[in-house]
Amino acid sequence: MERKLMIREARTYVSHHRWWFAGGGAAALLGIAGIVAFLLLRRKRA
Repeated sequence: MERKLMIREARTYVSHHRWWFAGGGAAALLGIAGIVAFLLLRRKRA
């Protein structure tokens, strides 16, 4: 029973803050893409 309550609370929290989660995910993907691009460009120059 406690597990169902925890899952329900987590789903409620995520649904109320979904735009923050989406923005954070997008920012993380952009950051990773930037790092990969930087490393690839650096490798080509060397």
